[in-house]
Amino acid sequence: MRLQKSKTVQSDIAEWLASVPVPAHATLVFAEHGAVSKLNPIRKALESKKSVQKVEAVEFVALVGRQLDAWASARITEAGSRIEPDALQVLVGLVGQDLWKLSHEIEKLVAYTLERRVITVDDVRELVHAQVSVNIFDFVDALGQKQMRRALELLHHHLDAGEDPLYLLSMMVYQ
Repeated sequence: MRLQKSKTVQSDIAEWLASVPVPAHATLVFAEHGAVSKLNPIRKALESKKSVQKVEAVEFVALVGRQLDAWASARITEAGSRIEPDALQVLVGLVGQDLWKLSHEIEKLVAYTLERRVITVDDVRELVHAQVSVNIFDFVDALGQKQMRRALELLHHHLDAGEDPLYLLSMMVYQ
């Protein structure tokens, strides 16, 4: 359930939680945009229930930069393969922060390179296709962070996908 910032919605849910039994074996999951305060009415309602053993707020932050590279590299190593550093940059540049898609692309690359156990830039370019709609922002971010190799790789894929160069220029100016 996604909670609104509205205090009345949160209060209504907290009121409902106070009125219903919550079994000890139950797991309730609420999604909130941003940090969850200890004063949040839903959190307080759950903490006041004797049957509830634990109330925990967990923040899930998107992986970026070196964390994303390390995550991808670890998955490749766990699969019994290696990836060239440049190939890793190209892979992450093409796929972006979507861990689900990245894990599937890694599986595909590992299977493709099973005999030699090393993923190269050519392998990535041959098998992985850019998420164009998402990567326009990754491209602009790479430019802003002066990551020229990554920016040029993403630009190359946008142009190969048939995107209008004037559109790409307008996105650079807009950002």
